[in-house]
Amino acid sequence: MESIPKFPAGPYIRLSRRVGFNLVELLVVIAIITILTAIIIPVINRARATTRQTVCVSNQRQIVQAILMRAQDENRLPAATDLWSELDLPPKLYKCPTHPQLAHGYIYNNSLAGKGLGNIPAPQRTPLTADGQEQNALSFYMGLEYRHGDKLVAGFVDGHVTVCGNFPHAIYYSLIKVAHMGDSYYDIYRLATDGEDTNLTNTPDITEMNPDICPDGGSIAFYWAKPAESSRQLQIGMMDIDGKNRRNLTTVLSFDPAFSPDGSQIAFGTREGIRVMDINYGNQTLLTGRGANSPAWSPDGRMIAYTLYIDLLDTRERSDIYLMNADGSKQRNLTNNPSLLKGLTFSPDGRTIVFISDRAGSQQLFSMNLKGEQLQQLTHLDSHSVDSPRFSPDGEQIAFVFQAEGSAQHGIYTINPDGSNMKCLKEPGDHMIHSLAWGIY
Repeated sequence: MESIPKFPAGPYIRLSRRVGFNLVELLVVIAIITILTAIIIPVINRARATTRQTVCVSNQRQIVQAILMRAQDENRLPAATDLWSELDLPPKLYKCPTHPQLAHGYIYNNSLAGKGLGNIPAPQRTPLTADGQEQNALSFYMGLEYRHGDKLVAGFVDGHVTVCGNFPHAIYYSLIKVAHMGDSYYDIYRLATDGEDTNLTNTPDITEMNPDICPDGGSIAFYWAKPAESSRQLQIGMMDIDGKNRRNLTTVLSFDPAFSPDGSQIAFGTREGIRVMDINYGNQTLLTGRGANSPAWSPDGRMIAYTLYIDLLDTRERSDIYLMNADGSKQRNLTNNPSLLKGLTFSPDGRTIVFISDRAGSQQLFSMNLKGEQLQQLTHLDSHSVDSPRFSPDGEQIAFVFQAEGSAQHGIYTINPDGSNMKCLKEPGDHMIHSLAWGIY
């Protein structure tokens, strides 16, 4: 039987097993995990955002193609009424992955309804769909939502879909010029957001004034006359947004054109009063009596605001602001305080009317609600004067013409709708600016 070996006697070293981290090591591990988390989570979030954006682009591309196919079949773009159900697309395509709780996460540019694809001058720049909510907006541009960071996904009439920031927009204005024979005339210019100033008409033998931009961004209406003619017979003209394809709409004295929100009609002033004309068919309807001027459509197309002279022989041009239904019914006075009133424009949300008045001494900018109440003075420029206010398409700013005291120097400025944050877009100079419009191009 083998013997069991014995260990020699003597002192032994007891080895201990460590089963965890000490405090310093634990803090180091936590710091590493925190740093990795800070690096990885934003990457994951960006990847998720990119995925949602890609899905949104795919959704709108299919929606745009369906709308364009229907437009080709019917020779015109459809109206927004029941558009989504009539496209017969899977309901999931109407959901924006950034806001999946919305049954319809995209907005359709209804100002294009009824137009043929060949009648839209700049299809590559004209939006057809975009991220937004139609039920929260009276106009396409008021309903936009920038869901992908500071950008949105939009589909255009030419069929392409892209991620973009703000749609390009510009201020259009009339600028006085002097011809070589000494006659003065006005040309229509476009001042883009990047500062580029472009003469769209350049017609020394004709003066063009009071531009108004069609809501689809494709056309400009204006009134024109030949300065050399003593009668200065004013007429309404229209041209593409780039100044081409010019055509005449009226043959009698007419002025102050204003597009309806759907772009199918133009309201304008005449000696007899305000008329409304169907652009496609030329039919005209007289809505008011003599002395009515400066028509402005409400964003929903249901009402028209205008000024009415109290006395046609009054050289002070005192008037009141009136509001009527678009068919001319229910005409009512909103101000009941005759003064110099002009330059009417509705806010894009349809809640207020902004206008020019001299009730503060010089011409200043005012606003009021549709009942003629809550009057607010927006500019306080002492003896300087302002003119021709126009809202930006998104309703965030108001542009106006600024005239320095005791001079012919005119500039273009913007302010917020509450009268704050006045900024200069075109410095006052030795040029006379007559009227403004603000639109997408």
